[in-house]
Amino acid sequence: MDILQKLLILTLLQSILFAQTFKLQTVEKSNPAKGVLYKKFIDPQKPLSINLLEIDLINPALDLMAATAFDSVAGNQQVSRMFAEKNKQSQNIIAAINADFYEKGGFSTNALIVDGYFVSMPNKHFFTIGFDKTNRPSINIIDLEANLYHKGQTIKLNGINKTRATDELILYNKFMGKGTHTNQWGSEVALKPLTGISVNDTLSVVVVKKQSHTGNMRINRNNFILSGHNSGANFINKNLAVGDTIQIFIGLKNMPKMLDDLVGGFSRLVKNGINIALTSYDKLGHKRDYFALSRHPRTAIGFNKQKTKLYMVTVDGRQAKSIGLTLPGLADLMIQFGAYEALNLDGGGSTTMVVKGKVVNSPSDLNGERAVSNALMVRIKTSD
Repeated sequence: MDILQKLLILTLLQSILFAQTFKLQTVEKSNPAKGVLYKKFIDPQKPLSINLLEIDLINPALDLMAATAFDSVAGNQQVSRMFAEKNKQSQNIIAAINADFYEKGGFSTNALIVDGYFVSMPNKHFFTIGFDKTNRPSINIIDLEANLYHKGQTIKLNGINKTRATDELILYNKFMGKGTHTNQWGSEVALKPLTGISVNDTLSVVVVKKQSHTGNMRINRNNFILSGHNSGANFINKNLAVGDTIQIFIGLKNMPKMLDDLVGGFSRLVKNGINIALTSYDKLGHKRDYFALSRHPRTAIGFNKQKTKLYMVTVDGRQAKSIGLTLPGLADLMIQFGAYEALNLDGGGSTTMVVKGKVVNSPSDLNGERAVSNALMVRIKTSD
């Protein structure tokens, strides 16, 4: 027996011997929509207050949709406000939880994809959860690959919705705002999509406008902007003209084709039905510290082995009525709910669940619900 097999057996034995069980009492239960089950539990012995959304992933009327604060590449907004804004846009949102951690200025820590649009570049290399156009979920660490194809040439794109630097080619979309915020030392083209938009798929676009030495090209909400500096600008100037059709591929390795939505998290909680919360945390380069082994409010997401059910969970903490969970405890809870794979999302004061417009958990910040960077929502599809 090799070392890897021994480690796997040891991990499995530890997860069995030291697993927590929860004596959950259901205090509230409802069906916000067909295929969506909401439950509120308490465990008076610990004590804990827990909220669960169980989503039927094979219900064709439902859709998992990421959302970002103010529909922007960066910012902070309460989940309940994002919920309300999306419903003003006739999105038919019925439930939501907070999602990724965020950096200064409200930038997502990991990559973010909303309705097929790549919103922001990853700042860290942590685990993410993505959904394809059929709501099929996947949890993994990702790597970005972005290329432009034109007349037999393959040109690397240096980023999406980021500040353009020397010699770079950057692709911008509607989440950047009204313009690219570039200076005049470059060239830019506006690109109109000819096909549906998703990640891990090739997008055909046509050049509809071109400008040089101007900067800050206006972004039409239905168009993309390709912006180049120096060698990037030279490529645009020499190779692209209004009316040209080009292809763009934005890919995330370790995620499925036709990727529609993706949010980031931190460490993996459950893999193949086994609690790996601490080993996953260790592998990300973090010591077992206050974050992992102390009780905090938590948000988690997971799915069953068949990928037919999604579990969105919040656990209140830092309160007398609910003291929160450690990461291993959160993993055990997800397994008890039925998760075969699960991911830790942003917790602490960020932990929020909204159902039919109401915040159903008890956020731990003294000021109440915290403004966060992004959320994951459950949407009822509208008929065409």
